[in-house]
Amino acid sequence: MIEYENSLNPFDDVKLEIDMASSLANKMITHNEEIYNVAKKFESKGIKPRDALHLACALRGKADYFITCDDKIIKKASALGISLKIMNPIRFIEEMEES
Repeated sequence: MIEYENSLNPFDDVKLEIDMASSLANKMITHNEEIYNVAKKFESKGIKPRDALHLACALRGKADYFITCDDKIIKKASALGISLKIMNPIRFIEEMEES
């Protein structure tokens, strides 16, 4: 999903930064029917299609956190019924400092 979205980015410098950040990942999640089905479930709860795919991939990859600046996703997080902690970057840093 990140590769697809990055391919749509009109800014080469931003594309490069995203590519470099993505290269730090220790796991790549490839799409499959399960991810699509989970994403569709999230869409039915008001999550936009691309965001739903990101969330489904995060779940598939057994991520602990989903970091986003999208307040709409954060507000809808509890309705998704998942254990993934969805929060903004500032809250994530605060949580990391607390532990």
